Amino acid sequence: MGSITARFKGDKRAERALAMVEAEKTPESAQTLAVYLEDEMKAAPEFAELVRQIVIALQAVEPLGKQEMATGLKLEGDLEAEKMTQRSKDATDQAMLKNIEAKTIKLGDLTQEQ
Repeated sequence: MGSITARFKGDKRAERALAMVEAEKTPESAQTLAVYLEDEMKAAPEFAELVRQIVIALQAVEPLGKQEMATGLKLEGDLEAEKMTQRSKDATDQAMLKNIEAKTIKLGDLTQEQ
C-alpha cells in the first residue's frame, strides 16, 4: 500500500479514504477508495499497471479465516465475562466482545492467540 499512499499524499480526501480502508477493511470503505483509484488509473497508465500488479498479488493470498466470540449482543441487564480465549493455528481475523450493549459490563481475562 506504500506506493498507493505515496501517490495520494497531499490529497486529503483520498488520504482519508485510504486510512478508512486500512482501519475498517470493509467493502464500503474499499468502494470509497476505488473511486480515487479509478480516476488516478485513467490519468496515469504506469500507476494503473502498479495497481493491476497489486491486485494480482492479492488474489494469490489465502483469505483470512474469521472468528467471532460474543459479538452483536444487546442485553437489558449486565454482562460479565470472566475468562474468554480465542485460539487459531492460522492467520485469522479475530473479534471478541464487539458491538455489545448492556447496562454494565465487567471483563476479566480476555485472550486472543495465533
